[in-house]
Amino acid sequence: MVTVIIPALNEEKTVRQVVALVNRATQVSEVIVVDDKSMDATVDEARKEGATVITSTKLGKGASMKDGVLVAKNEILVFLDADITTYPDNIIELLSAPIIDGEADFVKSFFSRQAGRVTELVAKPLLSILNPDFPKFRQPLSGMIAGKKSLLAQCEFEEGYGVDIGILMDMHQLGARITEVNIGNIENRMQALEQLGRMSREVARTIIRKSKAMETPNLETYENIQVIREQMEFAIREGLMSLKKIAVFDMDNTILEKSFIHTAAETFGFKDELVNIITNNSNPFLCTKLIARLLKGKI
Repeated sequence: MVTVIIPALNEEKTVRQVVALVNRATQVSEVIVVDDKSMDATVDEARKEGATVITSTKLGKGASMKDGVLVAKNEILVFLDADITTYPDNIIELLSAPIIDGEADFVKSFFSRQAGRVTELVAKPLLSILNPDFPKFRQPLSGMIAGKKSLLAQCEFEEGYGVDIGILMDMHQLGARITEVNIGNIENRMQALEQLGRMSREVARTIIRKSKAMETPNLETYENIQVIREQMEFAIREGLMSLKKIAVFDMDNTILEKSFIHTAAETFGFKDELVNIITNNSNPFLCTKLIARLLKGKI
């Protein structure tokens, strides 16, 4: 039987639909939603469809995926994104069948949309330069995958955007039989331009660190990497030129005579709630998210 693992962060609008789809697959005996400390109703929505919900031990998709692997009861694991509602009805069968039939140990998906800029300008060129014998994949950064738990447990789950390519490279180095399957037409959120720079750096860092070619680096290798970086930066700058720009001011002790958030709290009447959040939350990330909720709907 198959365990489906769904990392989720603030996906209350879509996670229930994804879990419901998974529950209809006859191959599935376990559905685990790994909540990355969502601030919305993601947990409640997932439980309404009977999913087992665990809280990630550390922020980030990689940590959530690893936690899911650790608690899963089955040997065959399928990973799906919680924010996609256009999966085909047979998505679980498509991803798990090659493993169930003994044809593969790890399955990578590809789907019918134009490959992203990071894939075409960073991931594929770097893999070609640093790992000439690495198999060619249509979408090496795809996050819809399936694999054997015994092998996934040996993989390193990167933090940030490098997690998917890192798993693929680890599986190749472990000698896993890897196949790629077409899961049809998938509509997912494209990364904002301002995120592409970070994504390209994290993907490149993972590929470089895991590449055997970097064990004996030479000048030509570094020159090729620099060219790839410049191409990605040019693509981002070109895209940003078409966007409308805004100016952002830090109002603390500049436009205002004191802290903006305290001024806003006095103006909008949430001073007590603000003090409670600051006093009872030592995690700066969580504290910021809670304060942001106080500002929702305020003009």
